[in-house]
Amino acid sequence: MTQEAFPETKEQILSNFNHFLDKYNQQESGIITKEEELEKEKKQQLLQKAGEYTVNNIVNGMASLQLGFGEIIQNLSENLTTESTKLDELKKAITVKQEELKKLRQVRLVADALYILRQEHQEKLKRLQEESNQQKETLEKEQEKSRHSWEKDNQEFTARTEEESELINKQREQEAANYQYDTQRLRKVEQDEYQEKKRQQERELSLLNTATA
Repeated sequence: MTQEAFPETKEQILSNFNHFLDKYNQQESGIITKEEELEKEKKQQLLQKAGEYTVNNIVNGMASLQLGFGEIIQNLSENLTTESTKLDELKKAITVKQEELKKLRQVRLVADALYILRQEHQEKLKRLQEESNQQKETLEKEQEKSRHSWEKDNQEFTARTEEESELINKQREQEAANYQYDTQRLRKVEQDEYQEKKRQQERELSLLNTATA
């Protein structure tokens, strides 16, 4: 009988594990009958009984059968039946052992599948951690860039404000100077007109006095 090979690739392990899990769930959801319970006990008894058989026991039994063939020909059928039963029991014991081996292989399959799933889970956690660190680093860079941009804009705004304030002050100073200049010029014009009018009146008065004399 050829030995079942263990799956080697991750895909084979996971596929076999899912198949085994479906069968296991189907078995768990079923109800164990008395016949199945009795069959299980029979298998255990069979294994215990078959474990007592050895090669020497079987050989000695066959030798005794041959030596007593002539004398106990009437018991030949019984002995043959007994040996045949032993052979059947051995075959059944082999079948039970094969089933146990199959279960052990299923346990191995489950263990391998769990190991693979655990590895995949750890890899996903590692990728998530790396992505989180990268996003954090990107966010910090963007915040630093925004801070520099804000500082630059604030400095430019402050410079423009100071420049505009200085320009406004100069304009006010110039307007005040212009106002003072215009006021002084207007006063001088008014004073000049007053003096001219006064001189005109004095000339007219002088002419009138001369004509009267």
